[in-house]
Amino acid sequence: MERRLLLLSMLLLLTISFVSLMTSVSAQQGLTVVEIWNNAMSVVDLAVSRDGSSIAVVNSTGLYFFDSHNPVARWWYLNGTTSEKFMSVAISANGHYVIVGNNTIGSIYYFDGGNFRTGLQSAGSWKWVSKHFVGDVERRTIDISDDGQFVVVGGTGDKVYYFFGCTSRVGIGNPWDWISEQQSGFIHAVDISPDGKYVAAGGLGSGVVFFADANVAGVSPRVPNWKSASNIFVVDVAVSHDGYAVAVAAADVSNPDTTLHYWANAKSLTGNPLNTWNRTILFGCVDASGDGDRVVAGTGMMIGSLHFWNDAKTLVGKDIAETWIRLPDELVFDVGTSDDGNIIAAVVPFTAVPYHAAGEPLFSNGPVGPGKVYFYTAAGDLFGNFTTSSGVNKLSMSGSGGITAVGGDGLRSLYVFEIPMAVGGEVIPVMGGGQFVSILLPLVLLAGAGCSLFLRKRRVQ
Repeated sequence: MERRLLLLSMLLLLTISFVSLMTSVSAQQGLTVVEIWNNAMSVVDLAVSRDGSSIAVVNSTGLYFFDSHNPVARWWYLNGTTSEKFMSVAISANGHYVIVGNNTIGSIYYFDGGNFRTGLQSAGSWKWVSKHFVGDVERRTIDISDDGQFVVVGGTGDKVYYFFGCTSRVGIGNPWDWISEQQSGFIHAVDISPDGKYVAAGGLGSGVVFFADANVAGVSPRVPNWKSASNIFVVDVAVSHDGYAVAVAAADVSNPDTTLHYWANAKSLTGNPLNTWNRTILFGCVDASGDGDRVVAGTGMMIGSLHFWNDAKTLVGKDIAETWIRLPDELVFDVGTSDDGNIIAAVVPFTAVPYHAAGEPLFSNGPVGPGKVYFYTAAGDLFGNFTTSSGVNKLSMSGSGGITAVGGDGLRSLYVFEIPMAVGGEVIPVMGGGQFVSILLPLVLLAGAGCSLFLRKRRVQ
């Protein structure tokens, strides 16, 4: 009797596990995304906190801080003069610290207590004005560590600026702790790892520069651990959380094509290393999962779609084909991925053919019109498709992928989306239903056969 009960229990347990796991598969395949609010403001740059609790937005009038589920700003800080414009913003993991950069006035502003401030603010925590600035602290040229202690700034000329102890600074002045050696060109993109240890940067004629142990005091100017060839125009850069991988969207000055570059084992490289792999297509934006093993890129400059690579850390060679391609007839101006790489989002600024009127910059949006926002799984399955009333060309996503904010230059372009399953935690990658069937069904059948054989033997006896 005991053996029969044991076999029956095994059969019941396996059946319950099978049903439970298949339910998990169904939930993963049934991801949903909803628009939770929108706001009439225009957006020059925006940042979602890694925990998804907060959103910081800058435009021509100032800085605005939102709780992620409330379309009314919790607090705001207005520009000091009519000529001053905030160009870039970054936010700490819990939303408590915010850093913004402005135009040719040449300043950065740091705000603590982001979760507790309310209403109109008269001042930030501290400010830095640099005599070395020769350009805007433009979008993609400022970033902050998860704990708010470290800040990296580019976009002000041919150097990278790094700040320590940012949460305890006050007043005006606040010089950098180290500055990079002069590059051969301007810096147009920076990225910092969550712990502040690794920094990747690049721009026009500067190539890619990489700093390991950036958050450790040392000599200044700081020499990068490695530097790529300088004949590429870096427009976007992503560094993995552990500094292992660097992905870059960059244009070769001698070649109008924008190329995706990927360096594996980045934190151990020295000198002028060649990329580990690349893809020669017109790209204008890039993002990577926290471990650097999944990479997503968008075209931005001409119709050419959304591109995704799985197992990026194992790829080697030239012009590596994508795992999948989506949106072949769209202009993808910005992309984002969750830390685990299971959720991908992309924005399309307008539903029209590429628009480059005489005298307009290469990355012009063209006429303001309806935009689009798309959400995909790592398998390339579309689970969200939205049209915005105004063009959108900027995107930021929380670490879990649960909150995504998008914005553009026109009015009513700030939109916030939620994936309920992903809020507060990561979407756990699971095997497909077919894999579960192939693994669990034989076990269930084996248990059933064993139970049946046992019962037949009992009857014979």
